[in-house]
Amino acid sequence: MMNKLKSGQKEKVRQFMQFTNSNERAAITCLTNCNWNVEMACDHFFQNANYFMSMEKTADTHKIDALFRVYANHASDDVGPGRIGPNGMLQFLNDLRVDPTSRMALILAWKLKAETQCEFSEDEFRDGLMTMKVDSIEKLQAKLPSLNEEVAKDIKSFRDLYAYAFNFGRSCSQRTLPIEVALAYWDMLFDERYVLYPHFKSFLDEKKQKGISKDQWNLVLDFMTTVKPDLSNYDSEGAWPVLLDEYVDSKMEKQLEMVIDNAMNLDGTKGVICVDAQGLPLIHRGTLEPQSAAALTQLSSIAAAIDPSTRLETVSLHYSKSTLIVHKKDSLSLGIHKNQ
Repeated sequence: MMNKLKSGQKEKVRQFMQFTNSNERAAITCLTNCNWNVEMACDHFFQNANYFMSMEKTADTHKIDALFRVYANHASDDVGPGRIGPNGMLQFLNDLRVDPTSRMALILAWKLKAETQCEFSEDEFRDGLMTMKVDSIEKLQAKLPSLNEEVAKDIKSFRDLYAYAFNFGRSCSQRTLPIEVALAYWDMLFDERYVLYPHFKSFLDEKKQKGISKDQWNLVLDFMTTVKPDLSNYDSEGAWPVLLDEYVDSKMEKQLEMVIDNAMNLDGTKGVICVDAQGLPLIHRGTLEPQSAAALTQLSSIAAAIDPSTRLETVSLHYSKSTLIVHKKDSLSLGIHKNQ
């Protein structure tokens, strides 16, 4: 039916199918009845949704096979007969207006259950398009927004796509995913909602990480979806891989350094030190040397023992020319030495 339409009408059919997630037949029927006004046609469709959805039919396998042959056996591809190779794949994605490095390209591979990167077998192509009930570039192009929305809104679909990406990205001989491939897929999968990912990516770069195991891959998703941006609910005793423990330690150390540096920049500050619950110095600057760490911890404990009914968090010692302030929060104590 599409080949009998003018170019402007074909574009309106694509728009209608994208807006309504309907098929070509319903699109042309609605647009024809509404004098090719897309807005009116969409209203007409939703007012009679049950009728138009009943017009849904399975895709035409002959059309799908013909479409496959357009991209298979490209002269520059060496993937064996009856397959779409890298060059054919690039042409296929260009016709769909899909960036080969985008999440949508990965979603397409997932929907077609492709086993090899940059390749489709005839069975993968046919079965995938049949499942999606599309048999042309136009229909598949109209289907893409709903596929992306499915992954964005349905956590099960996203997890399926995420798990698929690991196996898809590695070769049969590899047990781990090369770091450059892992980062490329994480860049596709983790959008702005995953606020810890940019920091984690920088950490991997600094660490010169070589590869990602399947266990690490799976638990990174759990980490990104359950741990708060400030890491306050991260359980270091949990079943996290060492890689994530190291990342959390690195991020918390940088956060601590920022707090210390900010305190040192305050007017009159002479020294700053941060001490853990065992009295061990973590970071120090200026006049407060590591040997003062144990004394600061004892000072907090003595002050708290004087009035056990009060939750004492800050202690001040005033000297003739300076003041020492010890602030305790959770398992850390922060000492600040200032001029009077």
